[in-house]
Amino acid sequence: MNQESESELLTILREQNELLKDQIEATKNWRVRFGMGVAQGFGTMIGATVVMSLLIYMLNLATNFDPLKPYASRIVEELETRPGRAVNPPEASP
Repeated sequence: MNQESESELLTILREQNELLKDQIEATKNWRVRFGMGVAQGFGTMIGATVVMSLLIYMLNLATNFDPLKPYASRIVEELETRPGRAVNPPEASP
């Protein structure tokens, strides 16, 4: 290795060291950690909602498939009528 490539390598290593130091300091900050936790919780909630929506959608499609129709319609009916978790809540009468 020549002198010039060694100095370039040292410069890159120093820059990387500074970046790592900044990241470590940022994770020690309670505000950053709190924000990361909120973002993770929000992402988990959105992900679970999407997965459940797709599952219910696929079950509704399965009710049209004769061999699975009794099972899928029973599951969909149970999900729709479960107390406190109605998918299609009844309309209020005037």
